[in-house]
Amino acid sequence: MIFRSPKSVYFGNQSLNNLGAILKELGIKKPLIVTDKFLSGSALMDKVKNPLEESKVAYGIFDETMPEPTTKSIDNLREFFAKDNYDGLVAFGGGSAMDSAKALAVMETFGGQYRQWHVPNTPNDDVKYPIIAIPTTAGTGSEVSNACILKEDSGEKLIYLGASCVPAAAIIDYEFTLDMPAKLTAAAGIDALAHALESYISRGANPYSDAMAIHAMKLIGPNLRKVYNNPHDSEAREAVMIGANQAGYAFTSAGLTLVHGMSAPLGGLFHIQHGLSNAMIMPAVHRYSLKHELPRYAEAARIMGLVDAKASDNEAGQALIDELSALNKELNIPTLEEFGVDKEKYFNSLELMAKQALASGAPQLNPIVPNEQELVELYKEIWNERW
Repeated sequence: MIFRSPKSVYFGNQSLNNLGAILKELGIKKPLIVTDKFLSGSALMDKVKNPLEESKVAYGIFDETMPEPTTKSIDNLREFFAKDNYDGLVAFGGGSAMDSAKALAVMETFGGQYRQWHVPNTPNDDVKYPIIAIPTTAGTGSEVSNACILKEDSGEKLIYLGASCVPAAAIIDYEFTLDMPAKLTAAAGIDALAHALESYISRGANPYSDAMAIHAMKLIGPNLRKVYNNPHDSEAREAVMIGANQAGYAFTSAGLTLVHGMSAPLGGLFHIQHGLSNAMIMPAVHRYSLKHELPRYAEAARIMGLVDAKASDNEAGQALIDELSALNKELNIPTLEEFGVDKEKYFNSLELMAKQALASGAPQLNPIVPNEQELVELYKEIWNERW
């Protein structure tokens, strides 16, 4: 069992005031803030810049990160990074900003080609440039996780999983999520739930990951609808933010399973945002795995409050699958067809997606490990999913 974590994690309102002290602790004298255009022009950016300026810390801003970062976008980031003597990174944004910073740190430390560090070859050594992660979404858990995902020009996703991708520090404040659009709230929240549930039913589950996954499901399950329908429900926002963080810890220890293994090629080929692609396939994939780990699925339903303690495992397991479909419906998650995925291209890509899913390594941690043909059949079933 391995449990990896940043050196320090600051929680709660005003925790960003610790940014100057964290930089000093990590020996960072000139950080580069990695973010996007929207955040760089928002009032939230002032909350990041103010403690730097109060501490008289020189910094730069790269605001050209993109959703689902590509190797080309990381090339642009590396070119910008090389223009000055930056010695650390502040990743400010959602998973894309954090993945961009992680990819930069890995490539600038270890060199080589992007594909060279695809699983299972991601280094476990420290990177030269420490990352301070400040999430503005409640979903990826990337601020504490060992994961990073990039997309190649072909659409294939490169997955990095290793200690080199764990940030050195994280600052977590739910107030950054209060103005998240409803669609992003839904996709990010279901992604966090996916992390917690997959960690719990993973073959790599262990007492440490279980503790985090269980509490994450308790926080996310009852509050996801609340933050979608009432974005300024501070109590619910804080619960989902902490739950997403704990789910990040859980999957870093236990590993992810078939949902994430199958969603990566689906998202890469059809340009579907990561959390959204997870949501689209969760009901079918967990229905497929249910009978092979029924006691755990049933307990997850009880943890989330979907059934009472007297419900049988069969009743509880079915309630969980029904809940995943209900969540998709109530949070307006589109089906593949509604999203606009081309049916002909989809069915012509079945074998390719199956091969890429297996290559990710995630299916090997699923309660039942499918072969390539079984994955093809499961992708066919996913096309027909309706909430």
